[in-house]
Amino acid sequence: MKKMYLHNLFTFVMLTVAFVTNAQIIVDNNIGANADYADLQEAITAAADNSTIYLHPSATSYGDIKIEKPITIVG
Repeated sequence: MKKMYLHNLFTFVMLTVAFVTNAQIIVDNNIGANADYADLQEAITAAADNSTIYLHPSATSYGDIKIEKPITIVG
């Protein structure tokens, strides 16, 4: 019983840490936008592994990007 409790507690803690450490970054290159970044490549470079980047629509291209880590881009 005690082993099961410790296992469940450990699993809960690890899932909580994983959820909390995954950053959410907002990118918007529209003039006057209130976002974390205006440049998508800068956001990708600054992002931690497994972060999620939310990309707002724009008439201006975000340009070419290079992704070398596990991240999710939404938008």
